[in-house]
Amino acid sequence: MHISHRTQDAPAEVAREVSVTQLQGLVLAFEILIATSAVRQLIREGRLDAINDALQSGMQQGMISKDACIKNLFQKKIITQSVALEHMRTPEILGG
Repeated sequence: MHISHRTQDAPAEVAREVSVTQLQGLVLAFEILIATSAVRQLIREGRLDAINDALQSGMQQGMISKDACIKNLFQKKIITQSVALEHMRTPEILGG
């Protein structure tokens, strides 16, 4: 499932993905992309491949990548390693 949400006060794109786990049923993994001027410029230029880099550099502004969220769920033992790896864009950040 993929849901987008945007508000006038805090323009942000929130993508949500529901993952099935062995430990606790359904778990929500999300991504928050804030529409900063840099993000808007990337979108205008059609450079969607660079959005993930903007997410990484925007963490201090409250952005979070889906991979970071999934890694956090795994570290808290909410999801299994196999579920985490299955849903990550770059599974190598999960580590050993």
